[in-house]
Amino acid sequence: LPNSPNDHAASASFLNHGTVSGNGSIKIERYIIQYFTETDGWHFFSSPVDNANIDSQFLPGVCDDLYIYKEISDEWLSPKTTPDLTYFVNGLGYLISYINNSVHTISGVPNNNDLKFNNLSFTGDRGWHLLGNPYPCGLKWGGTDWGINGISLVAKLLNSGGTYTDLLAGETIPAMNGFFVKANSTSNAITIPKSARLHSIADGWKRTESSLDKKMKLMIQSNTDNTFAETRIIVNHDATTGYDISKDSPYLSGMPGTPLFYQVTSDGRELSTNCIPDSASLKLNFEFTPGLANEYTLKAVISDEWAKTSNFVFEDKLSNVKYPILNGTTFKFKSNSGDIKDRFRLAIDIITGITKKENIEDLNISCADRHVKISMPHQIDSGRAYIFDLVGKQVFSGEFVNGKLDFKLPNSGFYLLHVLVKNGMLTRKILAL
Repeated sequence: LPNSPNDHAASASFLNHGTVSGNGSIKIERYIIQYFTETDGWHFFSSPVDNANIDSQFLPGVCDDLYIYKEISDEWLSPKTTPDLTYFVNGLGYLISYINNSVHTISGVPNNNDLKFNNLSFTGDRGWHLLGNPYPCGLKWGGTDWGINGISLVAKLLNSGGTYTDLLAGETIPAMNGFFVKANSTSNAITIPKSARLHSIADGWKRTESSLDKKMKLMIQSNTDNTFAETRIIVNHDATTGYDISKDSPYLSGMPGTPLFYQVTSDGRELSTNCIPDSASLKLNFEFTPGLANEYTLKAVISDEWAKTSNFVFEDKLSNVKYPILNGTTFKFKSNSGDIKDRFRLAIDIITGITKKENIEDLNISCADRHVKISMPHQIDSGRAYIFDLVGKQVFSGEFVNGKLDFKLPNSGFYLLHVLVKNGMLTRKILAL
């Protein structure tokens, strides 16, 4: 009996290398956190045992939900309205929600075989299918054993914010969890291989900062409820600035009441993961629509490999403010349903030292007793300064007045100064004693 703790922790993991004979079976628990509002308490589920009945342990009550997604009709079906939904299909995922915190038990012969799917439906430009991890242990996504053909190489997990987190090759699908895949044509194939099983709940993006790859995650989190949305950018030498069907992931909106946040490519595709070429400079456009909240915080997570070779400026076109961003940078903003959708833009420039746009003599900096004075004799009509500590937290921002700016830093130590002017951006390090 792999138990499930009555909190946010993961269930126990069981990895079977043999077979079950005789009349034996396995009993597995899954703890489901209750919902409070329409945006929280949603979970993906997949049965870890062979053709289990949807019995009283999972059958939804009046205030509960259990759904299966049908791509052909683009609808969620429930046992409440579709009586023939009586058992969990091996390798499929289900959307569940319960009004009370509860431990659900499922029993039977554990799944111990590969599961193959061929020619999943592809209707219009949808192609989304909710599959499931059919094992009571983690599953490493992607790789040759999955035999993926005609299906996107990026999967999607439902997160605690009611939206989707993209899953790249090598990252983990938790035990008994559903995941979305996207068919890109009517001819396709995918295998859920038992060889990909593992004892792990690791999140690959928790290792983003130390990654040798150049990648970034931008997350917009509500300041008043559980919802958030995220999008990812990955440098790939073989990518284009448009939609790369074998590398990118189309955007999929989350639960009702959650924010919409995605990139828009040069050819008009909405993406949650966008692979881009390693160009000298790029500008990426983002659209945002608020959910039920109207106050949000954006946070950037940037790998060290990319942060040390490029400068990043995130522009809010609605408020006409530009934010230099580092790994860990955050800033707050307000949003209403009537605001423009194409609100944000990210400018990426490779760091090459002082360029022709910069003149070291134009920027004078002095710092004594944490009191900083900055002057730009040749930029008296514009400019804004941003100060970050070495963990990426913004500690000050201010406009230059007549080419000058004075402020005091909160503590002694090293800080990074970003100055935005009309013709470019200056980056300097400050030591406050």
